[in-house]
Amino acid sequence: MREATNIVDLASEYIRLTPKGRYHTGLCPWHDDSRPSFQIDPERQTFRCWVCNVSGDVFSFLMRMENLSFPEAFRALAERAGIELPKFQKPKPQKILFAEHGDQPPSASQVEDSSELSPQDLRSACAWAEDRYHRFFQTLPTSHPARRYAEERGLWGEMSERFHIGFSPSDWNWLEKEARKDGFSIAHLIAAGFLKTSEQGKVFDRFRGRLIFPIHDAQGRSVGVGGRKIPDVECSYDAAKYVNTPETPIFAKHKLLYALDLAKSVVFRKKRVLIMEGYTDVIAAHRHGFQDAVAILGTALGIDHIKTLRRMAETIYLVLDGDAAGQRRTAEVLELFVAEKVDVRVLTLPEAQDPAEFLATHDSQDFETLLEKQAVDAYTHALNTYTEGLDISNIHQAEMVSEKILQLVASADRFNNLNFAQVSFREERLLQKLASTLTISEEFLRKRLREIREKARRDGFLRTRRQQEYLGSVGDEGNDENTLSPLLEGEAELDASAKFSSEDGFLGDAADISTLTGLDFEKAADLIDWKVFGTMDAWERELMHLLLSYPALLGHARQHILPEQLKYQPARELLIRMSELQDDGRIPTLQCVLTSFESEKMKNWTLEEEARSMWRHESKSQDDVSRLLDELIANFELHHYEGAKLRLKEAFQNPKVEDSQKAGMLENLILQKKRVTGLL
Repeated sequence: MREATNIVDLASEYIRLTPKGRYHTGLCPWHDDSRPSFQIDPERQTFRCWVCNVSGDVFSFLMRMENLSFPEAFRALAERAGIELPKFQKPKPQKILFAEHGDQPPSASQVEDSSELSPQDLRSACAWAEDRYHRFFQTLPTSHPARRYAEERGLWGEMSERFHIGFSPSDWNWLEKEARKDGFSIAHLIAAGFLKTSEQGKVFDRFRGRLIFPIHDAQGRSVGVGGRKIPDVECSYDAAKYVNTPETPIFAKHKLLYALDLAKSVVFRKKRVLIMEGYTDVIAAHRHGFQDAVAILGTALGIDHIKTLRRMAETIYLVLDGDAAGQRRTAEVLELFVAEKVDVRVLTLPEAQDPAEFLATHDSQDFETLLEKQAVDAYTHALNTYTEGLDISNIHQAEMVSEKILQLVASADRFNNLNFAQVSFREERLLQKLASTLTISEEFLRKRLREIREKARRDGFLRTRRQQEYLGSVGDEGNDENTLSPLLEGEAELDASAKFSSEDGFLGDAADISTLTGLDFEKAADLIDWKVFGTMDAWERELMHLLLSYPALLGHARQHILPEQLKYQPARELLIRMSELQDDGRIPTLQCVLTSFESEKMKNWTLEEEARSMWRHESKSQDDVSRLLDELIANFELHHYEGAKLRLKEAFQNPKVEDSQKAGMLENLILQKKRVTGLL
């Protein structure tokens, strides 16, 4: 699977990458990155962020980006590469398949069970429903109101195919009957949000009587739809103009953007993106050549949207409806733009028009001219918005405006730290413009901005102290000298003495941690703070570096070193995993080791240690590296011999240790002495 997936191609679907020497670089998708700190090594097929210290392979990348488990990422990469995996058919109870219901609607328990479906099952249901809606739309007669509406707005023909537009008939159980004919799972359609059950237990189509706009994720996979009310057509939810798929494991409005999958390549090329409010606005923009347009999904623009887009584009244009509602909605999200290191431009269309209306009466060049000459930065738009209709010569009104703007500037501090030089420049320009507009001294504005920030810091300090006091009170409950403080990062409510189990994922006592291995260790590794493992000895680190660089040495190392002799548990697990791979007849290369681990932390740690190895770029003969390993083994045996001497001395001084135990320790020390001196 790894060989079939090029990590550069995979990451390019999410991030704008730039070749730099033998690497590809871009903005890290997991922290507020201003300078490209995300790096891909095409030769090793690995990635790493040098700021947040995240690293891994194609599996790790997809798991992080899509919030997938390892098996889910494996299946997704197989699907992406066109590799057919063996199918293991799970027996399904009769309540799952619609065809097995006869005429009986699904029970409430069946609907609840469907919530446990995998993302692949949900996407399959979305794709199936999208295809049925589109087929029906294509067969509508010219006299049908939905057909007439679509033609009037340019949603027929090429655009209907490009955006796969569909229509759901007014028949309340049309989709149910289609599922019956195909034997498709009704539970899947309910879980994906296409079907609902009434209080009487009847199943009906959530989107009946509506024009259907399929919604895809950035990879082009079907995840939901938006349904628009059509004049003269009976539909569900009569009061709502638009109805979207409800929130599901694959459909989150605060993360998705309409048509991003279609616009992505153009966005990368033009290094800009146009954000609009409506589906029809985006389709009109694409029809007129602006194929870098996307839309929000009937919700406010959020921080996740901006973070996604700023990895693809250098400039974000927010194209607003010219009406008052459009202006208000923009004012609500300005704080997000201020907090992001991206060039944000706001374009307000004239005469209260939306983009589709403007493009219907103007040519493409007129719209491009507006983008170039009329779009203003977020600060300027905020200033224009807050001063509109006010008499800024009035002291009270001028003070209100200055407070709003300064609060907006200070709000950026609540997000990740920005580049100081960039912030200073932006603030200077804003304060100069604000002082000039309101005829207030810049010094006064700077002083007031410092006061607002100082108050925010004090409030933050008090919140932090209260959290620490609460965390401390929880950590003290039920603890004794044999238990650790809470190990789960950020989980103040967990008792520190909780034990690990594969069901709940908690752990507590150090002795319990040290006994974990294999799958249990992997489950724990991503949950705990690795400080509980202590630090890795120098000789252990050297051994790991040498084996990762020269895996052929593993067999010789295993003749002298047992995994349980390693004190640092991740190193112990790595040696165990490499040994298991070797026992299976495989060479434990870095790539094989990374693939074998499901734990993201173990993948990252292994990659970090391999990257630190002084041997990774060395070219030495087999004899040379064998001598290096022999020296390392000798140091290892000496290290353990000295440790055994110390433990034996302590045992003889401890009256509670039985004589038989002391004799056993002495015998073991003699054996170690023989190894150190070469007598054994």
